[in-house]
Amino acid sequence: MLNQNFIIQLYFYCSVIIVPIGSVFNIVTIIIFLRKRFRHTNYGYISCVIAFFNTIALIWNFVFYKYFKLTGTDLSIFSSWSCYLFRYCGRMSQQFPVYIQVLLTLTKYLDISSPTSKINFALKKRIYINVAIFGVLISIICLNLPSSFKYLKKEILIDKFNRTRSSSVCTINRINELLSNISSALLRAIIPFIIITLLNILMVKKLMDSKRRMCFKKNLRKEIQFSFGLCLINSSFLILNFPLATTYVLTSIVYKIQHLSQEKEDQIYLVHLICNAISYLYYGPLTKKFKVGSDDQAKLAKQINLPADEMFKNKIGQTVPKKTLKKRYIDPYTITLLNLYSVYG
Repeated sequence: MLNQNFIIQLYFYCSVIIVPIGSVFNIVTIIIFLRKRFRHTNYGYISCVIAFFNTIALIWNFVFYKYFKLTGTDLSIFSSWSCYLFRYCGRMSQQFPVYIQVLLTLTKYLDISSPTSKINFALKKRIYINVAIFGVLISIICLNLPSSFKYLKKEILIDKFNRTRSSSVCTINRINELLSNISSALLRAIIPFIIITLLNILMVKKLMDSKRRMCFKKNLRKEIQFSFGLCLINSSFLILNFPLATTYVLTSIVYKIQHLSQEKEDQIYLVHLICNAISYLYYGPLTKKFKVGSDDQAKLAKQINLPADEMFKNKIGQTVPKKTLKKRYIDPYTITLLNLYSVYG
């Protein structure tokens, strides 16, 4: 069994590496999407918002919530209100970028499935997309109120080295904690994963239907490869967030039933925190092709990300009328890049 001090040190040094790298990636992503080519599109604007909230989630998770606690200066135990506020803000900071990612997937779906619909036209106006983002944030704030409010400050006595001292912890009863963990897993990963997967399946179906008549047997393999790649666009939810959320709930149940030791719980919690931080790293800048036709950048994009770049550009160009794309300031190449940028939310 790992020593608890070693676990704390390991988490600290992992965070020291993860937080700066993730923050730099997100800042570079914002700079890239503020370029003239992207900033007038919803994709560029929403991607900047995602990168901004990703940075907040990283900084909050390490500096304001975990670092002070691990160094013995836990700001959340000053009062019951601070206990509630820190957990409430921590939950929201993790969920904001996820649901903005859902909004980005929805805009991609509308551009492909119904480019001439009234809803799609409305979302092209910046004021409406701002209203949608604001609505998402308000919804997350309201949904987290019931589960976070049950944390309270409690005074405890700690016996260490034959000395007893008074301390404070944020506590919650077992039933409410289990319900809080389940709601957190649902809001953080499971519900967004279902929505994004459904939208991707519908998007693939639309593309396949539009190409079915023109698809010969020799091209069928490419069609299948492209469709599979498109379904994996939001693979971070499947690889990290979804099983992580499920494991989080199961370990909470096991802990309440079998009363795992504190060291064992800390080990599980460490894995959860590191995976949670990694899921916020925004790898968009690594897949950026700064030049059309740049062989080196194209090879880098294929090595790091999904091999659906050129295929996606061609498919969208053939599915969505060029006049519509031109009028709405969305070109196939931009959609390709932004599609790859949206892998990690």
